[in-house]
Amino acid sequence: MIVSRRLTDVSINNYASLQFLNRQPKLKIEHRHIQDQAYALTRQFHSSTPSELAGHLGIRVDFQPMPDPIYGYYISLYDTHYAVINSSLSDEINDSTIAYSVAHHFYDKGQDEVFLKANIDTPYGMKALFSSSILKCLMQIKS
Repeated sequence: MIVSRRLTDVSINNYASLQFLNRQPKLKIEHRHIQDQAYALTRQFHSSTPSELAGHLGIRVDFQPMPDPIYGYYISLYDTHYAVINSSLSDEINDSTIAYSVAHHFYDKGQDEVFLKANIDTPYGMKALFSSSILKCLMQIKS
């Protein structure tokens, strides 16, 4: 029980906080496995942007005005998957939200979800780690 809680309590933006993983090999493997999945997915489709990656996965990205605390939502209608993003967000937050929707699609395909500001801005959990790994891989490809 403690093992699963500790992984979600780790900030992925502060790798110093991941030092305890050296003492817990199971978590280290899980962390690397999530990163490896994100990198493999990004490189498999030779994507250069989160929107492009979403398109390769069959996710249609659309932009619509929404209230500020809502960054977007993921919805599946029949066999079509949509990531609808708040049109008033900056490009950087758009990319983060689209990457998060790709992570949601990868782990919870077909389950509708609203992306609140609190979910996207909080760097914890499997989907956040997956989406940040996608963004890091895309940055490496651009360099």
